[in-house]
Amino acid sequence: MISGLKNNITSAIFVIILLMVVSAILLTPMLSMVVLGAIFAYAIRPLSRKLEPYTKFQSVAIFVGMIIVIFPLIVILLIFINTIISAAPSLIIFVKNLNLSSINSTTLQNYPLIQQNFPGSTSSQMINSVVNIRWNG
Repeated sequence: MISGLKNNITSAIFVIILLMVVSAILLTPMLSMVVLGAIFAYAIRPLSRKLEPYTKFQSVAIFVGMIIVIFPLIVILLIFINTIISAAPSLIIFVKNLNLSSINSTTLQNYPLIQQNFPGSTSSQMINSVVNIRWNG
C-alpha cells in the first residue's frame, strides 16, 4: 500500500515538473512582451492620473497617456529604419568591393586595431591559427 502511494506521488511530481519545464520553454518568448507591457503600464499610470481631471473617463486618460508615451518611440524607430535604408546602398557597395581573397596573416597582423588590442607574439599566433582554420578547414 505504501509503495503504491510512493509510486503515485513520485509519478505525479515527475509529471508536474515535466509540465512546468514544457510551460517554461513555451512561455519564455512571450516573457519579454509581458515585461514590456508591465513597464509601459507602470510608466503610463502617473501620466494618466494627471490627465484624468481633463478627461471624462479613466480609460480615455490611459489611452491618451499610451499615445503620448508610444508616439516618440515610433518616431525614433522610423528614424532608425530610414537611416538603415539610406545606408544600405553604401554598405552593399562596400561589401561588393571587399576582396577577401587578399586577406592573409600578414595583412591582419598589420591591421591597426589588432596591433592596438593584442600584443605582438599572441596576435601573430592567433591570426595564423584563424587563417589556417579559414583556408584549410
